[in-house]
Amino acid sequence: MDSTLDRLARRQHGLVTTTQLSRLGWSRGHIQHELRSDRLLVVRRSVLRTAGAPVTREQAWLAAVLASALAVVLSHLSAAMLWGLRGFPEPDAIDLLAAGEVRARMPGVRGHRTESLPADHTTVYRSIPVTTVERTLVDVCGAVSARTLRSAVNDGLRRSLVTVPRLARTVDEVPTSGRRKIVPMVEVLRLLVPGYDAGDSDPEVDLVELLVSAGLLRPQQQVKVLAEGHVHYIDVGWLSVRCGFEYDSEEFHGSLDAMHEDRARLRRLKRAGWDIWPVTSRTTRNEIVAIARLAFGQIRAA
Repeated sequence: MDSTLDRLARRQHGLVTTTQLSRLGWSRGHIQHELRSDRLLVVRRSVLRTAGAPVTREQAWLAAVLASALAVVLSHLSAAMLWGLRGFPEPDAIDLLAAGEVRARMPGVRGHRTESLPADHTTVYRSIPVTTVERTLVDVCGAVSARTLRSAVNDGLRRSLVTVPRLARTVDEVPTSGRRKIVPMVEVLRLLVPGYDAGDSDPEVDLVELLVSAGLLRPQQQVKVLAEGHVHYIDVGWLSVRCGFEYDSEEFHGSLDAMHEDRARLRRLKRAGWDIWPVTSRTTRNEIVAIARLAFGQIRAA
């Protein structure tokens, strides 16, 4: 085997791409000859394995990354397996994450997309482009119980895979549209960092500051409420008067099922004695303050 090709394949779990071979000066005919001779074997479109290279799970992960037409990284449960994170279920497909509107689509792959994937949320581990441990934990925090998640984070801290400051920064940088999914990780950070309070979104933080600046008691964020056997989290509210605000953005209801579930959630909270008020970017400051003052009996109901 060509020594340059051999070095490249060794760095890539025995894999090469047709683009890489072209850059090494290989013609299409040369590549086809090696395929017919079984010295190169097709793994995925444009991704080849050198004969004799062992077939491994890491090789399969990297092959999927190399075969994608998008700039993708290994992510979610597949990344959790690569990092050796404790307690997470085995993925039934290869998870790939892309930034933007399009997700990876190919056999055996589960594509994910995100509005934002900062450079420091990705790295290369064992020659595989992958989300950092912190971003991986954030992306999969809803896949396991709270106890298992805490155990996985603590294990990562002991193994120096994770640092609390990096984890907190990663949570802060998750796009607004995905923040409702990371409540379990926020709860972990509240245990690790006394006083930690990551708002569900930037508008939520603004809402708290608005209420405080109006002279009202500072509300809690992500208020945990048990209603009819369901655990719900209210964006901003006061347990003492059972009044809360929920910030609704344009992307809040991603589907009809999500809308119906949200309405069922609001009915459960209503039966539990809570008044939940939806807030959008067009809700005025005066209306929000008036609702809060009404809840505290500072003004009379009409």
